[in-house]
Amino acid sequence: MGFKDAAQRDISRTFLDFAVFGQKITVEGREITAVVDDDALQELQSGQDLAVAESNTLIYAAAEDLPRRRLPGSTLTINGRTMTIDKWTVEMGLACIVLREALTG
Repeated sequence: MGFKDAAQRDISRTFLDFAVFGQKITVEGREITAVVDDDALQELQSGQDLAVAESNTLIYAAAEDLPRRRLPGSTLTINGRTMTIDKWTVEMGLACIVLREALTG
């Protein structure tokens, strides 16, 4: 087993393990296990790594569990709430999505 295989196994078995870190959320009507990490989001905002001053949700999930990657400014429905994507990256099968509430007039 190579490093990438081991990392993918660790993502599924440990990091996204519902009993350890994960929680069930609904993304675009499909229930998945994800990690919601507001502490990491605050770190990103403080370090000005992103222009996400309005962002309020950071989600880590297995890329294979999510719909196809979307561009910043697009929307994604999480737990019935339409959110705007500020950033969506994928590394070694793990997606990191920074979201904020969609503004309505």
